[in-house]
Order: sequence, then C-alpha cells, then structure tokens
Amino acid sequence: MADLAALLGITEKGVEWQVRRLRTAGLLTRVGPARGGHWEVVG
Repeated sequence: MADLAALLGITEKGVEWQVRRLRTAGLLTRVGPARGGHWEVVG
C-alpha cells in the first residue's frame, strides 16, 4: 500500500481508510487469498 499512498499523495492509513470505506459501501471486493489476491471495483 506504500506505493499506492505515494502515488495518491496520501498516507498509508489514508489508503486503508478509503479501502474500508469503499468495502462498506459495497463498491470494492476482495478476490482470491489474502496473499496473492487482488481488489476489484464492483459496478
């Protein structure tokens, strides 16, 4: 998540917060295992 945080110009905690918010809204889902899986945007 460090790469994504740097790309977006926010902290890693900010990225975690945004991912949590998108998951709660049903707009983001996890595909595959915790290691080696990926996130997909729903909709």
